[in-house]
Amino acid sequence: MSNLAHFFKENINKILLGIIALIVVLVVTVSIIAFSEKSLAHKYRKTDPQPETVGKIKLSDGSSQKQAAFTQLGQLRIPLELENADGSRSTLVVSPWFAYPEDDSAFFEEINAKSRKIKAIISDYFIHKSRDQLLSSGEPKIKEELLNYINTELILGRISAVYFNEYLFLD
Repeated sequence: MSNLAHFFKENINKILLGIIALIVVLVVTVSIIAFSEKSLAHKYRKTDPQPETVGKIKLSDGSSQKQAAFTQLGQLRIPLELENADGSRSTLVVSPWFAYPEDDSAFFEEINAKSRKIKAIISDYFIHKSRDQLLSSGEPKIKEELLNYINTELILGRISAVYFNEYLFLD
């Protein structure tokens, strides 16, 4: 038997442990680098508050107003009409809800009566955009634009914020 074969036979356990240790160190290092990258943060959305947590919010005049959540719109599946940069088409799954003044029952009735129109506004907004356009716009801008579009349809009051329980792209 050659010296090299004899060396490997006697030290095979040490060699294998060394290889395993090297792989573990490599995986841990790559994981740390990947999670510490700030460029990855934009791919994940911040979770919106749950509808049950809506309470008092500050208005632009400094006063606060008790808010309620309108959650009857449910889940919308919207096929995005435009192609993404890679040529694929996506479907957006979104569950919108919004906050409105809690003590305004007439306004709640208006929102409830116009819920089909509000769903149409939301669908029309998303249907003419691609996943890439929506991701580059950013969720805060989308919510602000939807807030403005919905509020133009409402007569008896204004909703104060738009939120999403779900905001997923299906490819």
